[in-house]
Amino acid sequence: LTGYYEPVIDGSPVRTTEFPVPVLARPPDLETFLPGQTPAGLDPALAAARRTPSGLAPYPDRAAIQDGALAGQGLEIGWVRDEVELFMAQVQGSARLRLPDGTLRRLVYAGRNGHPYTSIGRVLVAEGHMDLETMTLAKLKAWLRAHPAEARRIMRLNRSYIFFAPGEGMDPAD
Repeated sequence: LTGYYEPVIDGSPVRTTEFPVPVLARPPDLETFLPGQTPAGLDPALAAARRTPSGLAPYPDRAAIQDGALAGQGLEIGWVRDEVELFMAQVQGSARLRLPDGTLRRLVYAGRNGHPYTSIGRVLVAEGHMDLETMTLAKLKAWLRAHPAEARRIMRLNRSYIFFAPGEGMDPAD
């Protein structure tokens, strides 16, 4: 038996002061590799790369993307309240945006930048910010929001970045 969960998060189809964090679509220059098939010359840990005029290059990591490495390409397909909500949607691999008018817009996995995933929960435990036995998603999110500078640093330790596409073909109410 498998289950599938799409968290519902508040969002907007356009950038506003309440929703300043972009949800990005898969960039057209992103090339994904099958496990064990990373081309020679690239770190074998990479699962994707950027196609450039001179060949393949590592794709920007989470920090570079958050700092604007993909800005100006028109990749924004939605906007969310903060980096914590986007991060959690990226970990889940899908989400539903609840727009200001109450409608839902599905976001589905469309690819990743190819960098390895790092569990921020493990980092929080290793650094002594939380203990594993009492950690919950709610406590994790609350800690991240209560410590924004540390949260940003810790989330950036997960260099992996997930891109989304609009979810078509299934009513968001289903």
